[in-house]
Amino acid sequence: MPNQINDTVLAAAQLIVNLQQIVSRLAPPIVPSVLSFGKVIAEGAFNIIPDEVFIQALFALLMKHGEPLPKSIFTALRKPQHKLLI
Repeated sequence: MPNQINDTVLAAAQLIVNLQQIVSRLAPPIVPSVLSFGKVIAEGAFNIIPDEVFIQALFALLMKHGEPLPKSIFTALRKPQHKLLI
């Protein structure tokens, strides 16, 4: 039944939004950083929820040579913010 399935597309969209919020809140404003999602593939049909979603992303920081990385961003990205049951 449709109401009993885990929506992988919705979960992927929520993951993308949550990761963007983590980076925008924890990246120091003086450190140029970017998190971009260049590819999201959910192969299915208009009436079929796919079993999996493939997300390809890039996270980059522009740091001066020898400057330490802001660890708060990486710590937050490693910690599960939400449990997604897919």
